Amino acid sequence: MTILEHVLAQEINGIILESYGTGNAPNQNPSFLSALQQANDRGIVIVNCTQCLQGSVKMQNYSTGHALLDAGVISGYDMTPEAALTKLSWLFSSHQDITDIKAKMAQNLRGELTEEKVL
Repeated sequence: MTILEHVLAQEINGIILESYGTGNAPNQNPSFLSALQQANDRGIVIVNCTQCLQGSVKMQNYSTGHALLDAGVISGYDMTPEAALTKLSWLFSSHQDITDIKAKMAQNLRGELTEEKVL
C-alpha cells in the first residue's frame, strides 16, 4: 500500500493535493490515479492546489491535469493550500452534500480566490 492509499483509506472527508505548475501530477502512475478515483467514489473531496507562488490550477490545459479531472479531483484555482484547507473544513462543518461542497469550492466566498480565475 502506498502512502497516498494509506492516507485515503482513513476516515477523512477531504484532502488537499499540491501539484506542480497549472495542476499537473503523474498521469502515468495507475496506482496513484486509481487511489484518487476510489477516494472520489467514496465521497472524499480532493482539491488540487499548485505549489507555485503565483498562478492558478487549470487541469484542462495538459494531459497530466486531465488525468486528475478524470479521477474526480477538483481545482483549487489560485487558492493557497492553506486557504483551500480552511475553506474545505468550513464547508464540511456547514454543508452535508458533497456536490454542494464541490460547487462552493469553485466560488469566491470570502476573497480566497480571484474571480476571473474561476471557470
